[in-house]
Amino acid sequence: METGKALTKLRDLAVAFGSPKALRQLLLKNPNVLADSTSPSMLYASIVWLVQRLHQSAASTVSFLQSLLEVRSGVDVKAGLQELGTTAGRAMQPISNLSVLLSDFKNKIIASNNDLSKPCKADTDLLHRKQEEVGALRVRLESVQKQIDELGVFSSKKKRTELEHELDTLKQEEKDTVAQAEKLRVGVGELESILKDGAWLKSSLDDLLEFLDKLRKVWTTFGSNLTQMAVDASDDHLRDLDFVKKALGLDESIKQWHGIDQAAKQFTVEALVDISVH
Repeated sequence: METGKALTKLRDLAVAFGSPKALRQLLLKNPNVLADSTSPSMLYASIVWLVQRLHQSAASTVSFLQSLLEVRSGVDVKAGLQELGTTAGRAMQPISNLSVLLSDFKNKIIASNNDLSKPCKADTDLLHRKQEEVGALRVRLESVQKQIDELGVFSSKKKRTELEHELDTLKQEEKDTVAQAEKLRVGVGELESILKDGAWLKSSLDDLLEFLDKLRKVWTTFGSNLTQMAVDASDDHLRDLDFVKKALGLDESIKQWHGIDQAAKQFTVEALVDISVH
């Protein structure tokens, strides 16, 4: 009973988090779910939604930064910097929202996984007792069978009948106990597999939360720098390509944002594919 409750709780959390299959089903019902202005309620879909927005934002950033390589008026550059700074500011709130939800989920899933450890240990202990019972029953079976084999021709029929009845009873008890032990062995094996797979939960979710925190900081720093540059730099400076390239580290920025764009795009595609576990 305790094992069943723990498994049900863990399963419900996993289902609530979502999966590639669940996301595909969601897309069949709402093809625009990843393009909506608000994130989906399913955590897995929300992560993909956020990365999809990152892909779009990074692509727009690359496009704008590349446009700065052409001669433009200082007014146009200033307006572009301000617009991109605003875009960066808007990108931070969904990241913060997802971080809160993901942190709450992490606490719940880790607690549920830990809750499964206790009934798993209890089932393991019961399995060991059942295996010991099987061993003891087989010793008794051998003993009774030996007594039957050693009965002489002058032994009473009643004695033989009693021993044969005891033998049949022991054989049935051994059969039932073996079946119980085998059922427990399979169940314990599955529980141990779940607990083993769950060992990576904390580190993986911590990595994801760290990624979100870094992403938030990147947008914060990038947006602040753009906005500050738009405020501080004169129109003459902003139409000076050498100044803009040096101030923004333009070539490297384009390279980095292009890499983010491609990685986010690839992630979004792969997020729809089921992961094979060997």
